[in-house]
Amino acid sequence: MTPRCCVTLMAVVVVVVVVAALVGEAAGVERGPADRATRMKNLRKSNVDMKALREKYLKMLKGYPCTPMQHSPDDPPLPTVPDSFMTQLEFNLDRDGTKRVIHGVEMYDGPSRRGVNDYDLGAGVVASRPYIVREEIHYSHNLDEALFIKSDNPCIVTGEEGCDIYKHCTAGKIKDMSAELQEIFGIVDTSGGGEFMGAMGLMEFGPYFNYTFFGVDECRGARCQVFQACINKPDEGNTSLLYSYYWTTKDWDVQNNGNSVPMYVDIMDPREGGFILHVEFFDFRREWMPALDELEAPVDAYCEGRISRLDPPKPIVHFSYKSEQVGGINVLVPDGQGQTESVHLRAMFPQEEWYDYEMKISRVDYIPFFIYGADRRFENLTQRILDFNQDLMYMVRPRLSACSIMPINANLSWGDVEVGEDGSIRMTSPWDWDDLSEPMQYNGRHWERGMIADVWVGIKPNPTVNLNETIVWYFASPFTNDILAKDAAISLPTMDKVPIKLEKYLSFAEGLPHILYHMYNFEAIIPLTHNHDVSLCFNHDQMRHFTFDLPSNALEKSLFLRENLKYAVVGALAEAGNVSPIRINRLELKKTDTALQVLFTLLEKPSKVADVEGNMEENTMDAAASAIKATLDDSQLIIIVMYGNSPDEGKKNHLITSFTAKPHTMVEVERSENLPEGIEVFKGYSSGDMAGLAVGMIIAGLLMGLGGMYLYGRKK
Repeated sequence: MTPRCCVTLMAVVVVVVVVAALVGEAAGVERGPADRATRMKNLRKSNVDMKALREKYLKMLKGYPCTPMQHSPDDPPLPTVPDSFMTQLEFNLDRDGTKRVIHGVEMYDGPSRRGVNDYDLGAGVVASRPYIVREEIHYSHNLDEALFIKSDNPCIVTGEEGCDIYKHCTAGKIKDMSAELQEIFGIVDTSGGGEFMGAMGLMEFGPYFNYTFFGVDECRGARCQVFQACINKPDEGNTSLLYSYYWTTKDWDVQNNGNSVPMYVDIMDPREGGFILHVEFFDFRREWMPALDELEAPVDAYCEGRISRLDPPKPIVHFSYKSEQVGGINVLVPDGQGQTESVHLRAMFPQEEWYDYEMKISRVDYIPFFIYGADRRFENLTQRILDFNQDLMYMVRPRLSACSIMPINANLSWGDVEVGEDGSIRMTSPWDWDDLSEPMQYNGRHWERGMIADVWVGIKPNPTVNLNETIVWYFASPFTNDILAKDAAISLPTMDKVPIKLEKYLSFAEGLPHILYHMYNFEAIIPLTHNHDVSLCFNHDQMRHFTFDLPSNALEKSLFLRENLKYAVVGALAEAGNVSPIRINRLELKKTDTALQVLFTLLEKPSKVADVEGNMEENTMDAAASAIKATLDDSQLIIIVMYGNSPDEGKKNHLITSFTAKPHTMVEVERSENLPEGIEVFKGYSSGDMAGLAVGMIIAGLLMGLGGMYLYGRKK
């Protein structure tokens, strides 16, 4: 028997699941990513006989010009295009024996007033642009924006093989779409007065005409209502056109709630040598709800002349994360027949990374990929710490107890060293967005790793290959407005919080990234730079250990943010001692009844340890210890604890508290791996101490002599 409580629990679970399912259905725009890669595959084709179709309509007409029939009040109304839809289409134009065939997809979302027209031009060549094989148009009435994304293939004209597809994008306004569509289709403006534009716009002309119901006919195996209209324009060369619309009957349910859907529209000029246009629609979906990113621009589309309505994300002072860098390379290998074959290899490099622009220190933990044999690779864990205060690199292998110090080498960079034109180096990160050739552009919200992400794109020169790269940044953003610029009077802030992915494309090549860079466990609130340990690079006589006291309530005033407090102490000690923060080593906090005790190790100047120069203006170990003690004893060692580091706020950090270390509390101690707390060092006697001891012994001897004489006298 199932316990009653469990039944109740099961019922609650079922209710929760049902509610979640309903919410998911209602929030259809959040369901998942758009299938951009496949929407242009397997497009339907009609194989219509345009010559036979023209003869059919010529037999229906009673001479020229086209004579409209009278509309009967009993005739059914001509259906109208719904506010939201998605459809495949085939565009056939036959004019003077010249044919033009275009396949594509058109979609429009009424609530957001945005649409996408995606055309495959591979079946024919547009005379004015012979290289184009595909054009994708994204338009938004709210933004008065149209993006024209064209893909060129030079092989079409040159006859060569293996040409790279070249994608380029230009930004315009809604009014620019009419001229663009006219050039693509070779006909007049295809907007019928509605907000959606493209071949589907032809269906909007009907309600404005004096149309006639022409009965029911068969169309692609379904039953269709046929409507016709004659348009005569004597002022335009005595033009006379016949429009024929085919809509399914309402009893023909095509998964559109019983409503009619368009099947095709025919437009014909009945004059000798006139044109005939046949546009056929497939898989038409009424009241279509787009996926989250269906109407957004492709992530890698950087459009000339586009203006972003949102501010780009702001730099972050310190952060850490785990990453996976995926790259590819083509390698020529022998094919066994005296020739070579190109093989594409891809490799993944997992890492853990830390960056601190305030302390000018970065670190990357990795296992070298060239170490073969999984049973021993773990021993070669490498911590590559770059100290830009000294321009030195610490290569620490903790599992082998090995370390080396050398100048920073840009050739060993994972993307965290940038070399200036003058040869100077500076700290950067693989996803840094400084030094862009053009301003960043916002490409909307897309799905990435199962979450909503703000996507930003920029152009940056790659000095290695001397080419421009299109770089795409993904930032997790759960709170961005659903409809961009719905109210233009409101400034819409981005909610970028966490970078999750980076892609790099060669700007001239097909939309396939050559570098993928995934980021996990991103942390920017809690600084961790003070945990970098380079003590393996130093002998025991090249380090000194000290303790001093902070106020007893220092941790409470720091809101118990222990790491933020330790980070602040390291910064204060480095400034007081005129040393790089990396030389303030293994700092620990210990709470006592009267104080918060700080234990730290001070490392020697690297130029005295290895054959490197480093920052010659830094103090040596002994000089730094004296400077720190003097600052502390003068009550000038001020600890400022910060919290924040948000990319969306003007103030990168918020002040939590500040306090002064207790003067005259700095004591040198001994410290070892087995005794991390430290014990006080007992120093040998100085000459003054020995003189005092001698005087004390004389006085003690005199007192003892007087005491002896007194006892002897009493005895007598």
